[in-house]
Amino acid sequence: MDAVLYALNMSEGDPTTFQEVVESSEQESWMSAMMDEMESLHRNSVWELIPKPKDRKMICCKWVFRKKEGIHEKKPTRFKVHLVGKGYLQKEEVDYDEIFSPVVKHTSIRLLFSITTQ
Repeated sequence: MDAVLYALNMSEGDPTTFQEVVESSEQESWMSAMMDEMESLHRNSVWELIPKPKDRKMICCKWVFRKKEGIHEKKPTRFKVHLVGKGYLQKEEVDYDEIFSPVVKHTSIRLLFSITTQ
């Protein structure tokens, strides 16, 4: 999975590590996007801190960086950053019992609204 994300990011010229962000000429924009992501996660109560169970291992997370070009040069480039868990390191029935996605695509919401409206 890291290799896939790395390949996608490299083709677009986006950073793949925090170190690359720190060394980037666009460091200020990336760091601002990271702070926005953390504020959003806290504001939406995405997680709850609990003591680590003795029989479980910790799952690390990583930052995924994307630049979204503005539309027709009317909007500036947006720096998008997401904090993602490395859930692919888990083993079914060993590390987890449930599968879920904490994010939703805007197209999915629009589809549900259109179905509800009709």
